Amino acid sequence: MKTFRRFDATLTGNPYVLVSIYHSSHGPRAAISKSEDLADGGYSWPDPGCDAKAALDWAANYAGINAIDVYVQINGVEWDPNWGNLTD
Repeated sequence: MKTFRRFDATLTGNPYVLVSIYHSSHGPRAAISKSEDLADGGYSWPDPGCDAKAALDWAANYAGINAIDVYVQINGVEWDPNWGNLTD
């Protein structure tokens, strides 16, 4: 099972990907962004408003290839354990 870290701006020093999960009328949706010091390497980034699980899966895959951290910011939704583990 994938493990993600809760976003805390004071803890991020290395390149990272941030998945912001938010409430929408279509269920939990996500937007993915990256730290300014991370080159995108020509990757095709998911559109904002994509399914939360799909965004988390994409971010975990990207992080595994590039050896970076994935942080999650949650806005108005409950964490779904089916998405993986969320740590502080």
